[in-house]
Amino acid sequence: MEVDLVGVHRVNKKLASGDIATYYYAWRGGPRIHAKPNTKAFIAEYFKLTRDREDTPYQGKLAEIIKEYVNSPAYQNLKPSTKEGYDIAIRAIEAEFFDMPSRRISAHGTRSIFLQWRDEIAATHPRKADLFMSVLQRILAFAYDREMISRHPLEKVEKVSDGTRRDLIWTDDEIAVMRFGRKADGDKPAIKPAPEPIVRAMMLALWTGQRQGDLLKITWSAYDGESLSLRQGKTGAHVRVKVSEELKAILDHVKRGNAVTILTNAQG
Repeated sequence: MEVDLVGVHRVNKKLASGDIATYYYAWRGGPRIHAKPNTKAFIAEYFKLTRDREDTPYQGKLAEIIKEYVNSPAYQNLKPSTKEGYDIAIRAIEAEFFDMPSRRISAHGTRSIFLQWRDEIAATHPRKADLFMSVLQRILAFAYDREMISRHPLEKVEKVSDGTRRDLIWTDDEIAVMRFGRKADGDKPAIKPAPEPIVRAMMLALWTGQRQGDLLKITWSAYDGESLSLRQGKTGAHVRVKVSEELKAILDHVKRGNAVTILTNAQG
């Protein structure tokens, strides 16, 4: 994909080997863009670096709308975990539609363009498609409320995923490979077992059914050898989960050291 971004400064430098390397900067004297040129990652990094500049290019286009949204309370007040998902969606939206003028967004026919993009993603990742569309809807609602566009083209868009998490459920075979690895078998390559902290996290999630944010907060003091006590962040409910023999065996063999929480990395 050939993309000409406004203000990108290109510098050729001769290396010690004699080869010529080309470096790209968000603007002359600005930070370097490390992503490969003419890729969506390059576009995303460019807009991330230029978002706080007062003289941001692409005024009157979707890139400006996104900049205003990201700097607004509507985005700033989101929970960190929610922002992570939004940021992924925003990078994808910017890479695809950054130079779309506000008048084009408001025009009839734009809804079909956005939905076609959504459907292309949904062909392989329906939940991701719904996330991207939901974030784009919120951004455009923000723009419409502030009269940056005259029409919201994405009102009342139905989801394409079925609302279940079937695509995220691990099979017994996948769990076994994570824990114990796999020997090479025909076309299947050998796979090493996952590091112990990863296996511990997987099994804790499997046997408790709790959300990631709640799992990360569980302390060793909440484990009495038979059950785990925790408070769910989303509902505020206090939950006591009986520990299975399989999970108990894993937890009881962990070298805790000075760790406070059950889930840690190799450095503690």
